[in-house]
Amino acid sequence: MDHSVLANSIRHNGIGHHPLGAGSYYFKDNLVGWLCDRVGEAQIRIFIGAQPNSSPHMGNICNIATAFALGQQLQTAGKVVCVCFDVVDTAPTPELDGNQQIDGVTYQRSLRWSQADQVHLGQFKEILAEFSRTSGVAFAVRKQAEILASTVALEHLRNIISHRAQLGALLSPTTGHIGIHAACPVDACGLSDKGGIRNRYLENDNILFHCPVHGDFAISLRDPQQAARLELNTPMPNLLRNLLFGTDPAAHWIQVIGADYAGFYQEQLLWRPIGAGDIRLEKLPLIVYSPQILDWSGVKLSKSLYVEPSAYSYLRGTNLEYMLSYELLRASGLTLEHIYRVGYHWIDQPRKLFRAYSIYHLHDLLTAAKDNAKLSPLEDTEKNDG
Repeated sequence: MDHSVLANSIRHNGIGHHPLGAGSYYFKDNLVGWLCDRVGEAQIRIFIGAQPNSSPHMGNICNIATAFALGQQLQTAGKVVCVCFDVVDTAPTPELDGNQQIDGVTYQRSLRWSQADQVHLGQFKEILAEFSRTSGVAFAVRKQAEILASTVALEHLRNIISHRAQLGALLSPTTGHIGIHAACPVDACGLSDKGGIRNRYLENDNILFHCPVHGDFAISLRDPQQAARLELNTPMPNLLRNLLFGTDPAAHWIQVIGADYAGFYQEQLLWRPIGAGDIRLEKLPLIVYSPQILDWSGVKLSKSLYVEPSAYSYLRGTNLEYMLSYELLRASGLTLEHIYRVGYHWIDQPRKLFRAYSIYHLHDLLTAAKDNAKLSPLEDTEKNDG
């Protein structure tokens, strides 16, 4: 059976609904007011992040638009806001075999080491600059090395390492080790033990790493310049960031991250570790989840390199192809302004935020935004959304 034909044969009345439940029930009208009531500081930093391993797709772009739209409305409410974009440049480089198994240990070469992050980072910066111009919200770009070069971050990291037996079981249930690694310093090598399996933690705050080709090398957690070379697996920087956010005396942090990181992930890999040992926060950071963008089957739209090269072939050559990359968006006739309008209304009418959107419905919303391009960004572009 041709399932694509079956899917196309299903008819609907074109009316979308926003049934209330969970977050949408309690924050359906005034999310920004609720956030402001819980933030005593005048300054707010909004965190977003992405791996620059491909051209940004619609999921990435919608997440960034949501952050700036939230920032604009917080500024209107009297806060001073900056969107901080973290470049996740320690992810594996797909072109270099991504993850390699050597003697039962997984090794990788990071985007930072290979400098592959530079290929697409310019597109992310272009998107950030355009949304900043549209919203009036400032932005900053940070790399993981800049964060780890902070003495405060290293103090938190040493605390995490002191609880590595307990936290390893929580953050890396498959291996039981905390995910700290570093690229081999030998030229043209760059291999790193992704799971930190063979790491040795010494009493002088050095970490001894192992390269399967060139042997051991050490990095001192007392030397910010050396520590900037560290690479962290996803749950580790998530925990470390929140420890930094929760102890920032100057600003309150709000994270805007994709809804695929909600639920069980945060419950087990963030909130549970925060209660481990003496790892505590003075103030809990706030998390706002941007809607997931779903393909025809109800799975989040992903980067093709994460699934298979032929992924989303059914979109190629159609008017939905632009969903797959920023490069294709620029040639589609739709613009970042249209995406921002939709994101703004997700924040302005939060009952539309606490849900997911199929690529087909999102296309309808973006098309409506394009049709109303001469109107103010505050005008309702979702006239066909029920």
